[in-house]
Amino acid sequence: MTPRPDPDRAAERSVTGTLANMMSRWRDAPQPVRVAAAMIVVVLAYGTVAHVVDLLSSGFNPYSEAPTWLRTYWVALTVADPVAAVLLAWRTRAGVVLAVAVLVSDAAANGWANYALDPASGVTVGRVGHAVVTVLAIAVCATAPRLWRAAALCCSRQHQSRYGTGYVAASTSRRSRIISLDSAACRHDHADGEANEPANDGGRKAKLDDGKRSCRYIGPKTNDQSSNRPDQAGSPRPDDCPSPGQRQVM
Repeated sequence: MTPRPDPDRAAERSVTGTLANMMSRWRDAPQPVRVAAAMIVVVLAYGTVAHVVDLLSSGFNPYSEAPTWLRTYWVALTVADPVAAVLLAWRTRAGVVLAVAVLVSDAAANGWANYALDPASGVTVGRVGHAVVTVLAIAVCATAPRLWRAAALCCSRQHQSRYGTGYVAASTSRRSRIISLDSAACRHDHADGEANEPANDGGRKAKLDDGKRSCRYIGPKTNDQSSNRPDQAGSPRPDDCPSPGQRQVM
């Protein structure tokens, strides 16, 4: 007879395999970043188990001595811890943010419960646990920038692999379409210029004729008055228009 598989071990292997598969997304990250991400995922998984055990062992009425807001927060960690662990193992920026928020707020809540609400003096189990959670929160805050950069790099690679080819093709086709439209517009303007070239030549000739007719004749008297040098007296300036008589001789 073949032994029946243990369902607990099968579930444990399934969970372990799932986490290992998700943590494989960190394989191209630096080793310190991979170690930090794995440790944070383990801590969040342990917190999930602890809160579930507290919830089940108390008959779904845990932390009865704590204030209502603190009880609500600790019960909410039963959902927040596994969500943060999964998102961080999946190498997302949301997982980094949620892990930091969960551990920092958990350290603050435990500090309030163990020092403001607990009348005992000295070292207690709760205060030792609060010290451990505080150290973990500081470590997460210290490694959060590197985790964020590694998660952002993974997101950018996924975006390029998913949308890169289509986006490049769309951009190339759009650019070529714009270039073709500009070329067509240039050809159209050039054709209009060639078609209107005779008319433009006629207009330029008419303007030149008008300019010649509008030139005024400056005689010797004017030159004598305008020039102080005796050798230039009576000689027309090069810029002046010739007289009507000179036009006929020429």
